[in-house]
Amino acid sequence: MQEEAFFLDLDGERLFSVLHQPATPTGRGVVLCAPLGEEMLWSRRVFVTFARELASRGYAVLRFDYRGEGDSDRWFHESSLTTRVEDTAFAVDSLQRLVPGTDQITLAGLRLGASIATAVAAERSDI
Repeated sequence: MQEEAFFLDLDGERLFSVLHQPATPTGRGVVLCAPLGEEMLWSRRVFVTFARELASRGYAVLRFDYRGEGDSDRWFHESSLTTRVEDTAFAVDSLQRLVPGTDQITLAGLRLGASIATAVAAERSDI
């Protein structure tokens, strides 16, 4: 498995991301949607461990910080549910671009991240 941290460019703003690539890709991918604020910090280790476990089973996994959270651009008060949904949809598109052949995408979220994942899945036919 390979892990790579980098910034994705979303309309001139940086979205901090970590890609976990499996040794043997299966065409399946997961985008992890974190909770907000302090809950994101408390769950970070769990998300890292979960991403590594999924990658060991052949899933390409993308973890990211919403704009206004963690190491991504923007102030927290300038972000909204709408921008977080946009960030998540962008993360899905980015995973498909970064790992060609990844066409089965699952969204997994915790707390408000689960609601964001549900909102994105409701708008797309490829989740």
